[in-house]
Formats: sequence, structure tokens, C-alpha cells
Amino acid sequence: MGMTYEQFWHGDPWIAKYVREAFKEAEKRKHEKDNYLCFLQGKYIYDALICVSPLLHAFRKSNTKPVPYHTEPYQLNDKTEKENSEKEEREMLKMKATFESLAVRINTTMAKKKIPPTE
Repeated sequence: MGMTYEQFWHGDPWIAKYVREAFKEAEKRKHEKDNYLCFLQGKYIYDALICVSPLLHAFRKSNTKPVPYHTEPYQLNDKTEKENSEKEEREMLKMKATFESLAVRINTTMAKKKIPPTE
């Protein structure tokens, strides 16, 4: 997200600080992603070299064959679908409890100020 001309020159000066922080955070996430992709590429290359290494041995037998390479890509996340759904359920319950406590606080504040509830 960037800033418009109007926001930069006529808006709140603190917006620039938060935009700069958001930009730095986005750059950090991009760097971490790129770093992980390079690591993963290195892992694939390493495994490919391990698979062909029997053929690279100088004194190998004539019937030596390479180790079979992976038939599927690496599993990037070890979490199962069930674990993901359980995590989502816990997060939903936590958000529900937060909103309920917020509603109770608002209602008690309104009751103290004798403001009738809206329907």
C-alpha cells in the first residue's frame, strides 16, 4: 500500500510512518519467502545429486544404477486437514468469546449511561 499525494502532503504525518513500517514488513516477508524457496531448490538439487552419486563413483561396477528420484514433491506443511480445521475452530471460539465480552462491556456502559439499546 502506498500513500496518495493528498495523504502525503495534507494528511496525518503519522500515516507515512505506518506505511513505511508496513513496507519494511512486506519486504521482510518477501525476503523470508525467497530465502525458503532457495533453500528448497538446494534441497532438490542435493537429493538429485545423491540419487546419481552411485554412477559418479570412479570404481563402480558396470551394472550400477542410480537411486530412484522422488516421484512426488516434498510435503511443505506437515499439518493434516484435521489439525488445520481444529486450529480454525479454536480461533473462531476465541474470536466469539472476545466479541461476546466486548458486547457485555458495551451493554454495561450503555446501561450506566442510561442509553436505550438499539434494535
